[in-house]
Amino acid sequence: MEKYNITVGSKDSDNQRIEITLRGELTVSHIDTIRNEILKLSKGSESVRLNVREITMIDLSFLQLLISLKKSEGEWVKEFSAELKVEEEFNNLITTTGFNLKI
Repeated sequence: MEKYNITVGSKDSDNQRIEITLRGELTVSHIDTIRNEILKLSKGSESVRLNVREITMIDLSFLQLLISLKKSEGEWVKEFSAELKVEEEFNNLITTTGFNLKI
């Protein structure tokens, strides 16, 4: 049973912009599968918006994935953006660890 959920929230008619939502456990044990699913779902799209909501568990591997997707933006998609809806406590942890999540 998957401990995370990935869905396509919206896709425009010509498949140029896609919105993907992730929920649940976003940890190293699922990171390869999550990455592959994001790339598969966004194939052929020019713009990808990733919404991260209702996180039950998260670790630095997921943050590294987000940064990697952003840095390789021109290789797999023209534009990538992400929005994380997390508790203030987690935002503080991100800042403390030195991650720059302006994605």
